[in-house]
Amino acid sequence: MAQSLNTAQLSGPLSCGMVKRDCHLPRQHLANLRFQVSVNWFEQQFLKHNEVSVFHTPWELFFAVLLEIDPQVSSFVPQPFCFHIGRQRYTPDFYLERTGHIQIVEVKTDKEIDTDGNWTRKTIAGPIADYCAAQGWTFKVIANSWLRKQQLLVERWLPIIRCLQHHTELITDQQEITLLTQLGKVSHCQFQDVINPLDRQNSLPMEIAMYRLALRGQISLDIKHTALSPQSRITLQ
Repeated sequence: MAQSLNTAQLSGPLSCGMVKRDCHLPRQHLANLRFQVSVNWFEQQFLKHNEVSVFHTPWELFFAVLLEIDPQVSSFVPQPFCFHIGRQRYTPDFYLERTGHIQIVEVKTDKEIDTDGNWTRKTIAGPIADYCAAQGWTFKVIANSWLRKQQLLVERWLPIIRCLQHHTELITDQQEITLLTQLGKVSHCQFQDVINPLDRQNSLPMEIAMYRLALRGQISLDIKHTALSPQSRITLQ
């Protein structure tokens, strides 16, 4: 869950209150209908964000999937605040908490990022970076080209995420213990050793248990370089 934010006074050149945010806690800000129909609009339910997440580009969706599968990320919120920077309004793409540290993240095209990896819109990037630093947060810009390199991994994880979301009520504590115990005795096993590919329905609790353990980083699914298959290796992390 999102933590309470540090409301300490800003220091340095922004102490006059140049940057203001519209709410104390992060909450998803939905764009107006005109903007929605003008972009590639994506919706997806995640476990680390308790609302239906809305994205304006496929790259934002890709980044959200990467956050969902990162065990170090505890929660995230798309479009979390509306910042007022003088007369400018700015809504960042993501708020996230990674190992207790807060990050504000903007996803941009390569042409909007300079050779040092900074957002070229300095009138927003500079004040926001200073504001985040004063709060003890960090401000980061992610390039679409980097996310494009993660596309296959995202496409392999997204069906798993959707499966987990569909079965949130299924209790798998015992199956998780069984699988961890099994993997503690061998170097690895295959997907078909755990799940019967010909009887997925009866294998469902164990399959969900496997996905949950993988999402928490307790086991590893061999899907970084190849799609999930009966021969995919499962190892203890």
